[in-house]
Amino acid sequence: MSNNKIFKKWRGSRELYNSLKNDGLLDYWTHYSVKEYDNSWTEYHGSSQVTYQTGQILPVLDIVQTLPSTLNPGERYIVGQDATTSSEAEYYVVIIDSDSTTENKLSARVEPFRNNSGLSVRVINRDSMVYQLVNGRMITYDKIDGGYY
Repeated sequence: MSNNKIFKKWRGSRELYNSLKNDGLLDYWTHYSVKEYDNSWTEYHGSSQVTYQTGQILPVLDIVQTLPSTLNPGERYIVGQDATTSSEAEYYVVIIDSDSTTENKLSARVEPFRNNSGLSVRVINRDSMVYQLVNGRMITYDKIDGGYY
């Protein structure tokens, strides 16, 4: 006698997947496609992650601790600071939009930039070097001086 299982597919948000996981309702025979906060997708078989995020997000102007006082629609920033011994690193991508309901007003969309996520970003005001958040620090490998031969 064969032991055939039906493989199911599920698509939903990170919040819904987390609530299923917290309630113990994940099924190994289900392929879960989870939409992340940055509009990317993560794939799971039950609770086992089968895809990992890699690549670059859209470039930002700069990495800052607080937003500048003068902002323009369309600007993007990484806002946050490195981890210290007593705190976790918290970085966010802040996208400045114009508020369509009110003239001359700006709004901001904020998305988390996660530690050890595999994602990187080019920073325009830092010679378009590529940065990523690794072990609580925003680092670049573009500054390595190979020396002279």
